[in-house]
Order: sequence, then C-alpha cells, then structure tokens
Amino acid sequence: MFKKTIYFSFSLIYCFFTFPINAQTSFYVSPKGNDSHPGTIEKPFATLQKARNVVRTIKKSDSSPITIFLRGGYYELSNSFEMDSMDSGSKRAPIVYTSFAKEMVYLVGGKKIIGFEPVKDSTVLKRLDVSVRNYIVQLNLKKFGINNFGQLARRGFGMGNINSGLELFFNGKPMTLARWPNSGWAYIDSIADSGDKSKFNFHNKRIQRWATSKDLWVHGFWKWEWADSYEQVKNIDITRQTIETYPPHGVYGYTPGKRFYVFNVLEELDAPGEWYLDRDNGILYFYPPSEITNADVIISLYNGPLMSIKNASNVMIKNLDISYGRGFGVKIVGGSFVKLNNCTISNVGTAGIVVQGGNSHQILSCRISETGDEGILISGGDRFTLSSSNHRIENNRINRFGRWSRTYHPGIAISGVGIIVAHNELSDAPHSAIMLSGNDHQIEYNNIHDVCKETGDAGSIYMGRDLTQRGIIIRYNKISDLVSEVQESLSNVVRGVYLDDFTSGVTIYGNIFYRASRGIDIGCGRDNSIRNNIFIECNPGIWFSKRGWDGKNTWRYGEQSETVMKNLQAVPYQNKIWNKRYPKLTNILEDQFGAPKGNEVMNNIYTQCELITLFPDATDSLIHIDANYSVEATQKYSLSSEKIRYLNSVHKKGFKRIPIEKIGPAQSN
Repeated sequence: MFKKTIYFSFSLIYCFFTFPINAQTSFYVSPKGNDSHPGTIEKPFATLQKARNVVRTIKKSDSSPITIFLRGGYYELSNSFEMDSMDSGSKRAPIVYTSFAKEMVYLVGGKKIIGFEPVKDSTVLKRLDVSVRNYIVQLNLKKFGINNFGQLARRGFGMGNINSGLELFFNGKPMTLARWPNSGWAYIDSIADSGDKSKFNFHNKRIQRWATSKDLWVHGFWKWEWADSYEQVKNIDITRQTIETYPPHGVYGYTPGKRFYVFNVLEELDAPGEWYLDRDNGILYFYPPSEITNADVIISLYNGPLMSIKNASNVMIKNLDISYGRGFGVKIVGGSFVKLNNCTISNVGTAGIVVQGGNSHQILSCRISETGDEGILISGGDRFTLSSSNHRIENNRINRFGRWSRTYHPGIAISGVGIIVAHNELSDAPHSAIMLSGNDHQIEYNNIHDVCKETGDAGSIYMGRDLTQRGIIIRYNKISDLVSEVQESLSNVVRGVYLDDFTSGVTIYGNIFYRASRGIDIGCGRDNSIRNNIFIECNPGIWFSKRGWDGKNTWRYGEQSETVMKNLQAVPYQNKIWNKRYPKLTNILEDQFGAPKGNEVMNNIYTQCELITLFPDATDSLIHIDANYSVEATQKYSLSSEKIRYLNSVHKKGFKRIPIEKIGPAQSN
C-alpha cells in the first residue's frame, strides 16, 4: 500500500511538471470542475483562484501567453477574485480570462434562492393590505444558512460609495424595497418646529401605517433638486403628523414643498416587484412581478469588489458577466494595460467598474447597467506634472446607473489627466451622464440621451468650480432628449454641457444638441471655444452668464468663490510645465480675475431655438460671437435623424460636416 501511494504521488508530480506547454498555454475552469484536476478541458478546475495559482507557477519558467477559459454557468463568489503583480503578463504574452466559445459565464456575488411559500402568519397578514395578501410569498433565509443581511445606510449626495446591503433580483432585474408612494413622490408640508432640524410635517393619514415599523427610511431631495439623500427615521408622531430622522437630518436640511418617499416598510408591500426583509427573523417577503416557479431569483451577499486587480499589467478580462454584489463590480488599482473587453457588469450595489491610478487601462465594448452608483469611476495621470494616464473607455453601453445614489454618481466619473471616453452610449438615469475633473480629457463620439431625468440644475456632461481644469475637448457627441421632472424654473433647467462656476479652457466642437434643454451653459468661465455645433429645439442653444463678476476685478459668488481659489492654489499653475501648456492661466489673478473673458461662439448652426441668451446683464462685449447660422425649419424633415442629416449637409462658410455616422458604439457591441 505504501509503495502504491508513493507511485501515485510521483505520478501526480510528473503530470503537473510535464503539462504540455505550447506557444500558448491554456487552462479550463468549470462550475462542475474540481481543483484537484489538472485544468484540462476534460478535467477542469472548479475555481478561478486555483487557475490563477497554477498560472503563477507556470510563469516562473515560461513566458508564453496564457488563457484561462471559463466554461458556462454560475460561479458564486464568497470573496473577491484577486489578482496582483504576480499575475501580470507582458505585451506579447498577456494573461487572459475569458469564456469558452460562446458559453455564458456568470461571476456572481450572490446566491440563487428557491422555495418561496405563501404567507401564513396571521400577524404578518394583518400588516399587509387585504387586496395583496394572496400574492405575497416568503422565504426564511436563515434556513439556507444566510445570516449576513447587511444594513441600509445613509447615502447620496457627497457621500461616496456606500454598500447596499442585501438586494433582491428577479430575472435579472433589481426589485424595489416596499415603499410609498409606489411611484412618484410625497411632499413635505411644513417644518415641524422652529429651529428643530430633525423633523418635518407630513399631513396624511398614511403616516399611521408606519408608526410601528422597524428600520423605516425616507429618501428625498430635501432642499435642492441636485442633492438627494437617504435618512433613517427615528420616530413618527401620529398626533402631530411629524417624521423625525436621525442626524444629520437630510442634505442641506428639510424644506417645505420638497419631495420624498418612505421605504423599507412591510405595510407598503403592495405592488408587483416590491419586497421586504425582516432582519430579526431572516424572513424575506416578496410580491413577484410574474410567475416565480421557474424564475431566477437572486440575492446579493458579497460586500467587496467581485473582481480586484491590483498592480497587475497586461491582463485581459473578456466575455464575462459580473453581477449581484453589494459593492463594486470590478476594481483596478495601479498597474498598466489591464483590459476589460466585452463584459457585462450589472446589478451591483455601488459602482460597476472602478479604476484608480495606473496607466493605459482600457474598458472596451462592455455593457454596464443597474449600478447603485456610477457606471465607471476612473482616475489616473498626474496633475502636478500633467502626465497623461492614457486610460480609454470606448464602445460601451452604460444605462440605468445611479439606481441608489441619484445625484453626482454619473455613468462615467473622470478625474486626473488624459482619459479618452469615446463611442459610448449613456442613457436612462436620474442625473449626469459624464462628470469631469482634471485636464486634457477627450469626450468624443458618444451618444447621450434621456439622462438628468429626476434632477434640476444639472448637466448631462458636467464640470465646475475650477478654472485650472483645462485642455478638455468635447467633440462629435450627440446629446438629446433631456427632460427633467422638476424643470419648473430657470434655476432647475438641465443642460447638455454644463460648464459650471468658472469652468475654463474647454473646447466644445462638432456636437449635436437635439432637444437638449439648455444646450450649453457657460457659468462665468473663460477661454471656452464653442464651434461647429448643431442646436435643434433647445432652450436656448447656449446660455452665457457673468455670475458674481462685478465688472471690475473681483468675483464674489458665495462659497463657490472660496472653492475656486482653493482649487487654483492646489496645483502649480505658474510653473514651467503649466505655463507652457496653459499660458493664459499663469497670470490670471492679475488679469481681471473673475471676468468671463476669451470665450468664443463661432460657426454653429441652429434651428427652432435661439442661439444664445446673455444672463444676467452680460453683453456681447464679453464673448466673441460670429459666423453662426440660423436655418429655417422645414416640415419635410420630421424625424430627428432626418433633421440632423439635413442640417449637417448645409453649406455655410466655416461650418464643417460632423461625422454623425461614427457617433455611438459600434453595432457589433
């Protein structure tokens, strides 16, 4: 027996070290595999971690490219799949993780659940509306060994990325925590007591249903239509009809007339797609939107990034579906030449993809949707030396982002230097599509539509309060159909491109603004160039203001002034590198600081709208306006595509045709 054991052991060692290594080494992983297998197509590994560790060993003696093929199925992740510098390839020999053939591969941070039953507990049934009691089903999660439910947490404007806690998904779609009203908003009637910032009045008999609910929350736009937050309810006073929250009591405090809704209330579980979790007993209650027997019902469990790549280089992740986590989908830190190609990232609690630092990372042809916060959160480059990151985001479809945090968590959030965002589609979101900070970024050939749907004083492409963020080019994008539900005043309109509070040195060239509300807004910035754009049915095409400038040499605009000065002093804007790149910035404090100088509006075409509005008290002496052309509307062209093609073919001096056929993702995506 002893001899047989020795012989078997030596056989395993021999098989491992004599594994055939050709021009390209391949390993296989399958949900039906086993980590004691050799990783062949016939006998695959079971986990990515095993494949990664074997690759590390192979790389010590071989420099061939290596591909890890994942067979189809669900891989439930209880921890992040982590890679670091030991997992790097080279430019000629990258390390590739990809699906096998066209099999569908799902890396999930959650678990499929089955076994829902009708609700029989009379106490629970009494709390439900009579009309829906027969439709609600329940499942005891603790019987499946699931005890980590996470917690609801305060999140929203200015609060970064906060994990979601457990969420429920039905056939790939996120379900709604039981809320009232089921759609739309309730409104604050008044503030409860003078000086008491913790309470507000809501005069509605519905409030009586919530008085005994545990872990009750409210979500609202409490003062401004560009700042939302989630607040936990501390107490409900039925007699006074007041709702009291835990501190800090809403972003900017509670304001009469502002909108909110109540959620995480068992009593409001009354619409298809709603659910509620009794965290004390681990029982999940659900109103299925359709037949549940053969449906895919998944709950999110894992809090960390589902995939983490730190200080690795020349790694490609391809053709994978990464979803159902409470935090990030994929996080890339440092390193270089990491590529995400043709992946789907969806149904995560915070951002879909995070890139922090490094250089030359690429996000290509991915589909990103139903993210709690941003679609992509990316930074890189060095603002002190103006060294470019060379990151590239191209050919992606990013939609239904900002599912939890409704403001300032855009489809793509960019900071640093030299990031290219090209040929993407961004759509269907409550707030901005792209938010920018930094220098020398290129935003080009993107199709942006149906964003800023819930917010006011917002822009589909937004940047602001920093006159040092120069060298940004916004060109050949189509921005259309921007209609906000709160657009009732000048201060609440949305914009196609919003150069807020002193944004300067931006080039906006060759874009199409179609029903883009206020097409472009220049908020007292300088040295911005607006050329060769088409404006159709905007209101107006361009809005130009001299906010806060007194006409002399001072700029006073509340706290914004302090922020602008702080941002100016945060970079070496007068050193040789910055002086060479942005010479107009060097002596800006001595050059009528605050004056919106150097802006130009030239060679634009507009129809069914005014070209420009000067506000307030701004004059055309502050902005160079020349060679712009109004083209009369014609009934011959009724569709937006027809109008755009027609206007793009107009021969006007100085106007050059916009390559509309290149806008948006390639059809292969």
